This record gives sequence, C-alpha cells and structure tokens, in this order.
Amino acid sequence: MSCAERESLRMRETYTVTIRPRRVLAWSAALGGGVAVIVAVLWLAQAPLLERVGDQLLHEDSMADADVIVVLSGGTPAREIEAADLYRAGYAPRVVLTTAPPRASVTALRNRGVHAPNLLEERLRYMAELGVPNDVISVMPEPVSSTMQESELVSDWVRQQGLDRVILVTSGYHTARARWVFERALDEHVSLRVRPDSLEPFDPQLWWRDRNMLRNGLFEWQKLIFYRLWYR
Repeated sequence: MSCAERESLRMRETYTVTIRPRRVLAWSAALGGGVAVIVAVLWLAQAPLLERVGDQLLHEDSMADADVIVVLSGGTPAREIEAADLYRAGYAPRVVLTTAPPRASVTALRNRGVHAPNLLEERLRYMAELGVPNDVISVMPEPVSSTMQESELVSDWVRQQGLDRVILVTSGYHTARARWVFERALDEHVSLRVRPDSLEPFDPQLWWRDRNMLRNGLFEWQKLIFYRLWYR
C-alpha cells in the first residue's frame, strides 16, 4: 500500500470514529431540545388558542321583540325548535324559512314510486306541531346552497315587506359567520339579532374535545376564512 493510500485510509477512519458521532450527537441533541420546547409551548398554549378560535365562531345576542324570525336551512330540527320557542314566547309574529336544494336520496325514492317527504315538508310539519301556524310562515321559494345566497334572498324579502327588526336562528358554530354575512346584506337601518339553537350547543371552551363540535368547528373556520377573503 502506497503512502497516499495509507494516509487516505487513516483520514477516513478518523472521520468515521471520532468526528461523525460527535456531530450526530450534537445535531440530535439540538433537534431534540428544539422539538421538546415547541411541544411544551404548544401543549401549554393549546387551550387558550383553541378557545380563541372557538370564540371567533360563536355569536349570541340578547333577545328583543322583532318583526320576523328567520330560520336558516340545515340543522333540522334543532333550529326549528328554537324558532318555535321564540315565536311562542312572543318575540315575533312571523317566521321565514329558507330552503335547501332537494336531497338526491328523496328524489331517487320518488322516482321509484316511494312517498318520501322532502326536507321543507318535514320542517313545516315540525313547526306546525310545535305551535307555529302555517299562515304566519313564509318560505323563500328559491333553493339556496350557501349562507350568502340566503342573506340575499332574505334581505330582498325584508326590504319588500318594509321590516326593520330581524331575529336570525341558526346553529351555534354558524352564528358568527351568519351575522357577518347578513349584516352586509341587510339595510343599515335593520336591527339584526342572532340566536343559536340550544339543543346542539357549541362550547368555545370545549369544542375540540367533542367529535361533532370539532368537525363542525373545523369546517366552519375554513368557511369563515373563505368568506372574509372572498366577500371583502
């Protein structure tokens, strides 16, 4: 073996035995320490941060007399129950229902000759059996697939009817976004009060610990960000 080959072998052995393990240990210690610090900070801060996220989704106003109670589609029957309770308590003499597109499953059943009530029929039946007469209920005829579309239809109807006090009933996790959207659509003189349903509550302090609240909260937070960016 030549002198050059012996020197090259000696350098490789030195690097492998002494230098490389020290560097690996140093890098591992630094990385491990950094990860530990990040995990500790996130663990200590998770509850306050998540509570703040939940607080951004929930909004509830004190109730006062109004001209109409608007019940947004979805969340049946909890929203209908809340609206019926408000009506029977005398907060407003009229109720408005927005409507969602027909469900594909109901259409499939009807195509096979099976009688299947659609969601609007179910909602009207619930309202009637909860003590809300059919003649005080107005139904928005055009199906909607978003809160923005609901706000546009309702604001046009409120304007045509000459009303200026509205109670909006929806699910707790949806209240903040619904309020933001409807305030933009309604005329400035219209007083808007938002009421979450009480049967399926959204708790900002615990929402990430419950499966349903977690799912609804995550989806709603994405929608809230999208609305704030898209409908500026």
